[in-house]
Amino acid sequence: MIASNHVPGDCQFATAEDDGELADYARGASVDDLQYLARKARPVKAEEATQADERRALHMANDHEALGLRVNGFLPADVGVGIRAEIERRAATYGPNPASGSYDP
Repeated sequence: MIASNHVPGDCQFATAEDDGELADYARGASVDDLQYLARKARPVKAEEATQADERRALHMANDHEALGLRVNGFLPADVGVGIRAEIERRAATYGPNPASGSYDP
């Protein structure tokens, strides 16, 4: 059980049917994750969805000096959640740096 005073007001969206399942999930979730679920649980107004879609932008550029890829942009939440999940899934497959024994940023 999570005390309601530890949950931001905009995250109080559980129903009697899913309270236990959400409480289990919430124990390992960040506040950002819970706020995302709360936003997803509330009906999205057509105007809000249109505005988010209009802000959609994704910029990628190779950084040859730093030997990497720079990514910047804005994705509506329904698209961003999938991208984030894939990045986190891939990141979880990396172990510690063999030279240092620590996880690289």
